[in-house]
Amino acid sequence: MGTVTNGEILRVSVRMKGPNAQDIVNVFHFQAIFADSQDDEDVVAIINTWLNVSYGSIHDRLPSVMSPYDYKVDVVAWSAYKLHIVRNIGTFLWTLTAPPNGTGDYMPAGVAALLKFTTGAGKHYGRKFIGPLLEADITAGSLTAGAISTLSALATLWLDQADISVGNVLQPGIVHNLSGTFLPFLDAVVNAVAAYQRRRKPNVGS
Repeated sequence: MGTVTNGEILRVSVRMKGPNAQDIVNVFHFQAIFADSQDDEDVVAIINTWLNVSYGSIHDRLPSVMSPYDYKVDVVAWSAYKLHIVRNIGTFLWTLTAPPNGTGDYMPAGVAALLKFTTGAGKHYGRKFIGPLLEADITAGSLTAGAISTLSALATLWLDQADISVGNVLQPGIVHNLSGTFLPFLDAVVNAVAAYQRRRKPNVGS
């Protein structure tokens, strides 16, 4: 492995398996704000902790038929209006200390909660989906107050930087799709109305 340097952008693709073995993916971007370059192992370790704490906070809202699978970490850079992989740090098995254990019936696989993260740059915001949702967390197409409260706490965790050591942090955000500028997340909101996220079945589609 190598090192991550100050200012580099990381893309972390996090994958769970749904009740029908479909991929359920969220993608996170971080900018390295480092006083000193950091070993890949230390960067991956803090990403794992950040994911473990955040997803663990909603483990009882996720159906027990879901299972964490892996996460892929890449160093990326903006070129020709697109993010390109500069270096693949690795793909790692994902084991949650508190895995999904929600009980009861669940909604169709694509029904999800939508969390939006503002950046202060007009219509540029981050989106993260959580699902499938338990039927008990949906009433007339909207999330219950309890579900919104839990997901709001999750959003707060996803606003927090990941601290490797003093002066060496990973700042979550997105990359501006025109300028390539990194935009840190500023605030978050949970949509009260349930959303829909396409789920990919293995070996189907591109």
